Amino acid sequence: MALTKIETSNISTTGTADGTTFLRGDMAWAAAGGGFNSVQVFTTTGTWSKSTNTPTKIIVEVISAGGGSGSNSAAATSGGAGGSGAYALKVLDVTDIDTCTVTVGAAGAAASYISAQAGATGGVSSFAKLAGSGSFTTVTCAGGLGGANNTYTPGGFTATPTTGDINLAGCSGSPSAHPDVGGDTQYGWGGRGAGSSGVGYGVGGTCSSGTYKNGIVGLDGIIVVWEYK
Repeated sequence: MALTKIETSNISTTGTADGTTFLRGDMAWAAAGGGFNSVQVFTTTGTWSKSTNTPTKIIVEVISAGGGSGSNSAAATSGGAGGSGAYALKVLDVTDIDTCTVTVGAAGAAASYISAQAGATGGVSSFAKLAGSGSFTTVTCAGGLGGANNTYTPGGFTATPTTGDINLAGCSGSPSAHPDVGGDTQYGWGGRGAGSSGVGYGVGGTCSSGTYKNGIVGLDGIIVVWEYK
């Protein structure tokens, strides 16, 4: 069967015909379909702005900061390990949204044995609309809880977020049988062994090491923005 050539110049269309567009069924020239565009990673507070390829959808991963561990201000004891930050994943339509405020939670401070303190709670992380005509509910995660002073009681499970499509509570620090492990996250793990540091983002501080020792600081949160056309 012979093929018939269609002269599109004689057809009423909208849009611009070029090497990057195709003719849709409604006779409009449009850009080819989407897919993964780029990724932006935030380890400090800042502003997300659309990349030059103007994504229409994003997947946001939010992790809050980990809690610090408690101090050890008495003999034959230890401060509890810190809990990790919570996690939320959200798919967002950003067709009409230009920029968003990115808040990355700061690590929970280590406790001081001089003051016989518990570890501090990690900072909240959030992703909120800043400019544009679109809207969505701010994605927020609570920080990890600090470990107790002079006991093996760890920072417990962080509250489960409610603003993501996937919402996960932060992990508790390890219980009394293994007090030297901070809570883990999807992007890191608490240190293994008293006084050691965790790796990654949002993890809890490990327990203090030895008599009359300060606690161990947690780790900052992280926000990852996956962009799609």
